[in-house]
Formats: sequence, C-alpha cells, structure tokens
Amino acid sequence: MAHPHMPPAYAAGFAAGFQTALPLNLPPALPAACRCGCNFRSSVVTFVEIGRNRKIKRRYWVRPSLRNRPNVSPILEDFRKDDINRRNIRSKFNTFLRISSEEFEILLNLTGPMISKTDTRWRNAVSASDRLAITLRYLATGDSYFSLGTLFKVSPQVISLIIPDVCQTLVSTLSNYLR
Repeated sequence: MAHPHMPPAYAAGFAAGFQTALPLNLPPALPAACRCGCNFRSSVVTFVEIGRNRKIKRRYWVRPSLRNRPNVSPILEDFRKDDINRRNIRSKFNTFLRISSEEFEILLNLTGPMISKTDTRWRNAVSASDRLAITLRYLATGDSYFSLGTLFKVSPQVISLIIPDVCQTLVSTLSNYLR
C-alpha cells in the first residue's frame, strides 16, 4: 500500500523490483504536536506574535555625546587664547589649521554670511567658525570625516555636507585670487 502523501504516479508507475528497493512505509506528516509534547503550530504563531510586539531599539536623532556640543568648538577657543600673546612663535592655531588666526578671521568675515546656518527648534546649527575650521583642517591634513567629527564634536554625516559647501563658497568668494 502506498503512503498517503506519496504521489499516485510515483506509487503506481514503478516496477515491482524498484518499489521493493524504496521504503514505502514513510513516516506520516508532522502531527500538530511533536514527540516532545510541544505544539509546533502554536509555537510558530507565538514566535511571530512576539516578533510583532517587540519594540525596535531606535538609533539616536542626535548622539548623546554630540548633544551637548557648545556653540563654538572648545579647541578653537583654546587655540585663540594661546595665540593672543605669541605672535612671533608659531602658534598652536597656526599648526592646527595651517593659517594664522588673523587670516582665519579674514576668511571668516568674507565667507561667514554665506556658510552660516540658522538654528532650528530641534537643534543648534554648526557655527560658521566651526564650519570653516572643519574645512580648513580637512584641507590641511586630509583627516577622515570620523576623526574630524570626534575632534569637533560634529557627526561625520554633517561634516560630509559641510566640507563641499564651504569649499564651494571659498572658491566663489576667493575667485579673484585664484588663477
């Protein structure tokens, strides 16, 4: 006798010798309850329901480490304080951005209105001086966006928007000085 789940063509279409070589007494289909006593179908349904009700751990809108970022980068403020009385010694500011603080202020006055953004209700914008400093540091050292983000407390995604924007502004503003 053929197994109930075996196709009729399979059971009836083979020669007698071939049928004796194949075991025709296959186990029946899985019952609703397994040998261990668990109900397989209800286990699957329970697993699916748990998956639907599970809360997904959301990513941050703003990382906690970046949330309390001050308006101006503390690094720039420290370098400016060091630069006040040391005009003839190569200052930290000059080493960090590869330009003097006076040249930085000139560039900031020229490009500041074009690169500054307004604050929103949800977050403070990156200041124009930080935008310019991030771009100059990138151009001077070629640091990765991640390392610049760690240094200036700005996300790498925002830095990837800042650098092309400020570079475009620098080129358009300083086009008279470029060949």
